[in-house]
Amino acid sequence: MLNLVFLLLCVFNAEAFVTIVAFTSFWAILAISRYKLRGVRNNCPDAVNEERTMPLVSVVMPIKGFNPEKLNFWRAQTSTSYQNVEFVFVTESKNDPATEHIEDFLREFYANRSPSDSRHIECKQVISGLSWHNAQKIHNMIAGTQASNPDSRYTLFLDDDLGTNPNTIEILVRAIEEGMANPDDEDEKPKNWISTGYIVEVPPPETKSTLMSHFLSLYRIINLSSFANKYCPFAWGGCFMIRTADLRANRHGILDIWRDGGYSDDMAVSNIAHQTGKRIVADPRVLFRGDLRVVEPVKKTFNFVQRQFVTLDTYFTRADWLQNRLQVTLAALALPVILIPTLSVIAQLASIGPWAVWSLYQYVSDRTPPSPYLALDALMLTLILIAAYLAIVVNKWTLTVLVDVVAGQQGKERGEPFMFKKWGFVAGAIIYMVAAPTFAVSTVAKRTVDWYGVLYSKQGGRIVRCARHPDDMRRLGELADDEELHPFAQHAEDARTEPRAEMAGRTYVVEPETRKNRGWLSRDREASLAAAVKDNSELGGQKTCVLMLNPTTDGVRARVTEVRQVDQI
Repeated sequence: MLNLVFLLLCVFNAEAFVTIVAFTSFWAILAISRYKLRGVRNNCPDAVNEERTMPLVSVVMPIKGFNPEKLNFWRAQTSTSYQNVEFVFVTESKNDPATEHIEDFLREFYANRSPSDSRHIECKQVISGLSWHNAQKIHNMIAGTQASNPDSRYTLFLDDDLGTNPNTIEILVRAIEEGMANPDDEDEKPKNWISTGYIVEVPPPETKSTLMSHFLSLYRIINLSSFANKYCPFAWGGCFMIRTADLRANRHGILDIWRDGGYSDDMAVSNIAHQTGKRIVADPRVLFRGDLRVVEPVKKTFNFVQRQFVTLDTYFTRADWLQNRLQVTLAALALPVILIPTLSVIAQLASIGPWAVWSLYQYVSDRTPPSPYLALDALMLTLILIAAYLAIVVNKWTLTVLVDVVAGQQGKERGEPFMFKKWGFVAGAIIYMVAAPTFAVSTVAKRTVDWYGVLYSKQGGRIVRCARHPDDMRRLGELADDEELHPFAQHAEDARTEPRAEMAGRTYVVEPETRKNRGWLSRDREASLAAAVKDNSELGGQKTCVLMLNPTTDGVRARVTEVRQVDQI
């Protein structure tokens, strides 16, 4: 085998050999994805056992901001065919634009609900407050879990801008309960720890695709390969279900990890699954189609992708660190290894034409034999071109069928979303292959990330500081018009070493109640934060507690936030 590899490297150029390996691997992945399409075509789960009452599922949706399209997503999500479900809408502040629209939507939902609707549906609206020690999304997720029904069996964390199918919740429940002798036995531990879905984002049909839309499409396409198998290595934060009991009991320290400077909710649970030998199941029927905005600013697009790469620099144990560093290394090296030889092959292929004309001229004029360049190298490059073309055709067919099936399930218009024949996609692919390694390397060197107006600072794999602009604080009602908070640099404890937190020319304020300043959160996964703060961190009640340090003492205080039932609105 080694002799054959050596012979190939000697006869052909190294770039051509690497390109063949890359395309062969790519084709194999596509074949797996094509095989998995058989499960997507039928989105109807098995017949429901009428003798069994389906367990209560709490759907927690962290929400920030509002646009009219979200109303359609909320209607689709609450139109589930699942018979026992609770929806928890979580915003960070009363003054968040989404808060008022959630109230209006819930009124509309109950006003239009048919008397013959036999589903048991509860709806809650939770105001979580601002987070100062972890990502705001994770903070909202924990607040929503705290406010959920104590009888909930499963918790589904769901993006509020995701168009689900009526059967989505039931499919996720059945995926977790697969292989259980008695799903209703709460003491029986399921073999599958998490069930998850994924999204394929494409430009809307019959619209003019932009370079950035192709860029984002390629990002989703590459990540889709992780969900080609039933048991996938990662959970997707936009849609994953877990047993509520695991959250309430803080098993494997999941709440400690989220609270203690947590940035990526899905990466945290994925790392726990790897280290504890638990399975993450991805049913191919839980796949969603998202429509990319046609006009997306370049800066905003790059910021989104960079935020995704930042998750690779968040970790909580040595094993997490090693695994994430490996992914960063692969992202930084794999794409250039594919891009550079591919561009080299294209350049050599383009030069075959002039070489052929020149060789023919020499043959006619001087009767010299044709150039050997037209022999083995030309044949090799031609075969690579054919392989690349076939791979693109298979890729286009696979993804087009996949997106069409998903679109039909969601009642969306079908179309040809992946225009591989357009140069825009080729340009977007090249930009991604150049930008992705840059983002991967920058995640290690860069210490801050801007996420929806919040400047997060990371150190040691965790979020150590959250900074917000005073104007944003006042808009959210967290800061009075005549009230001021001292900038971070003015705290005596950190003025010696920490500069003012600045971003885009604006100074941000940081509450002194951060983990780095006080060190009150445990870094040990086995030491439960709930035990440290006693009753204030227990889940399952109807009050949501935000754990913070009192800036005047060393004790812990709990700020109770608002939980409103829909019938009280």
